[in-house]
Amino acid sequence: MSSQATILKDGIIYTGGRFEQLDVRIERGTIAELLPSISTSKKDVVIDVAGHAVVPGLINSHDHLEFNLFPKLGRPPYKNYVEWAEDVQKNFQEQIKLILQIPLKDRLLWGGYKNLFSGVTTGFQHNSYHPVFKKEFPIRVHENYTWIHSLRLDSELHSKLASRDGRLCAIHLAEGVDELAGSELRTLDSLGGLTDRTIIVHGIGLGDNDLERLVAKQSALVWCPSSNHYLFGRTAPVERLVGRINVALGTDSTISGGIDLFSEMRHAQWSKSFTPGQIIDMVTRIPARVLGLNAGEINLGRDADLLIFRPRNSTDPLQFLFTMSSTQIACVVKGGKPVFGSLEFEKFFDRFGAEYSQVSLNGEIMLATGDFPGLGSRIKKYLGQDGVSSDYPLLN
Repeated sequence: MSSQATILKDGIIYTGGRFEQLDVRIERGTIAELLPSISTSKKDVVIDVAGHAVVPGLINSHDHLEFNLFPKLGRPPYKNYVEWAEDVQKNFQEQIKLILQIPLKDRLLWGGYKNLFSGVTTGFQHNSYHPVFKKEFPIRVHENYTWIHSLRLDSELHSKLASRDGRLCAIHLAEGVDELAGSELRTLDSLGGLTDRTIIVHGIGLGDNDLERLVAKQSALVWCPSSNHYLFGRTAPVERLVGRINVALGTDSTISGGIDLFSEMRHAQWSKSFTPGQIIDMVTRIPARVLGLNAGEINLGRDADLLIFRPRNSTDPLQFLFTMSSTQIACVVKGGKPVFGSLEFEKFFDRFGAEYSQVSLNGEIMLATGDFPGLGSRIKKYLGQDGVSSDYPLLN
């Protein structure tokens, strides 16, 4: 092949559900070759990843990107999401005002970086699609979807259901442990809103008949165990759905969920008996299928969205992945270009002429696309310095 390419040499590549020692050739942002050895030319960008594991870039199937500067709010446990929303609106106004004074664009950018720093290359936003997502945003944000907050708290429920036009439709549903939550799937179905294009988020209150109805309709479920356990003390019965419908994993925002997708994967493994392979599928292959993405797998023709890390003497790279933090990432690649990584990969950033900044995370210097330090400085002007390090760890 004569065209310029990026070659990842000697990596431990996760493909077809297992790790193999392979080279990866990337051209025009997609994977062009996967072979034990690939010849290179002088004009190719050759990146030595010997000793590193390479998995698909992670996909966060549920987040509210503008709400990730919030600490956890509420006084759980609650019976349902309406009870939680009313409590937060009534008793946490000062915290809400503090965060909402920050411009929306900066809050969205913060949410993008939160995801990028845990190996996420694509996220699903449960709110309106914003123009900033098209302008060098840290991660891809899925578009062309309908979102409904919930059956009880969305004033445009019926108009949104009527105007879906075959698009994916995501809705918080059965978020709670009482009859209100337990009745919601039946209600949505009666409104014509339960189809194979529906994405149910949470599903804690699903009963036996609801589970069978989900399977019959082949709707998808996004599981957010950290948020569920924090607010309600239990989570969805996903063990009865995995393998029968598409089940993906999401963080929710920090207002109720964990700090990042790494912590969510740990929580998922702790709360249910899933294998590492099942969990990695929930953040790669399965959401890519649900969202119709050309990503989620390392295979020929797929987008070169990749997460590179060094397992550090681990015989099980996937298990090590679940223990990771941001500073243990070697490099995140989006569309064949580096967007986050360690200083070890600075030449990779430079070869693409990428605009990036040095970022201090937990005392480690990392590289990130864009101007994250500038974003942090702007946010600090609104939040002040007191308590920043404890409530907003990425601002350290």
